[in-house]
Amino acid sequence: MRSISSICGLAILLAASTPVAASDEYVVAGSIAGADGGWDFASVDPETNRLFVARSNGVTAVDLATRKVTDILVEGAGVHGVSPIPGTPFAISANGKSANALLFDKLTGKIEATFPTGQGPDAIVVEPKSGLVVIFNGKSHDATLVDVTSKSVVGAIALDGKPEVGAADGTGRVFVNLEDKNAIAVIDVAARKVVGAYALNGCDAPTGLAFDQQTGVLISACDNNVAKAIDAKTGADLATLKIGKGPDGVLLDAPRRRAFIPAADGTLSVLALRARDEIVLVGAVKTTAGAKTGAVDPSTGNVYLPSVKLQPSEKEGARPKPVPGSFTILVVAPKSQLPPVAAAKD
Repeated sequence: MRSISSICGLAILLAASTPVAASDEYVVAGSIAGADGGWDFASVDPETNRLFVARSNGVTAVDLATRKVTDILVEGAGVHGVSPIPGTPFAISANGKSANALLFDKLTGKIEATFPTGQGPDAIVVEPKSGLVVIFNGKSHDATLVDVTSKSVVGAIALDGKPEVGAADGTGRVFVNLEDKNAIAVIDVAARKVVGAYALNGCDAPTGLAFDQQTGVLISACDNNVAKAIDAKTGADLATLKIGKGPDGVLLDAPRRRAFIPAADGTLSVLALRARDEIVLVGAVKTTAGAKTGAVDPSTGNVYLPSVKLQPSEKEGARPKPVPGSFTILVVAPKSQLPPVAAAKD
């Protein structure tokens, strides 16, 4: 991620727009208030029904059943990535300022282990086949491999560029966007090396990335208002889709065959995953400026987007400041899940 600032730092994004139809499937259904401060990536843990949000000073946890917020479940220094580890009681967070990662209890926040990383640890991927955690380091251009079972760092992989978000295919391969190369690097985790690269033609500064197991397609979000659909096995360019400006994530809802791309201009693009050669934009939800990361709950289809209200800039070109006390997590829900509206009485 370029910055952990909660306002994204680009005032021009406030005026950007995306000429696509409003979504007839999803709507902003509410919000969850939290403490002020910057944020980065988020993730949902289905095993504990909790949402985790990486914050500038730690990790925020939200009980999705009660919407109770624990503002700082575990402390940290410029936290960027946070990910639950399936089948374990643990989650892991990446501290960008202190160049380390923390293994912590998902319910209590108790720190179980601290791991050194490369410089600028950012996004995190759990590779299912090996069980290893892959932490991408933006400043040192490498990836740190962590074995949760032995609670140790077991390797590092050099990358030919600045890594952003990664995704695993379940067979031992991990893909990661290289922001400064406009490409996706292909990593063989067992071999501890990069084994290929896919060019992202027409894509500037790719950030968010997701892999859809059913279609075998990678979806990469680019800073120039497009997303690319790429064949994960061959690197073939399958589609270019219009999205909002300033995306930082691709959120996959495999059960409902949807993917979401939140962008800092206040656009949540909704994609339908119909087939390998039919990944299409089906609408967009108006959110709020700066809401460019998030997470989706596969059990409900709800999308959670950290956001903040912005004050008008004091002068042209200046960064807008957040309104104190305005940090919230927007909840975008499928319209089909909302309670019916009572008919008006005569």
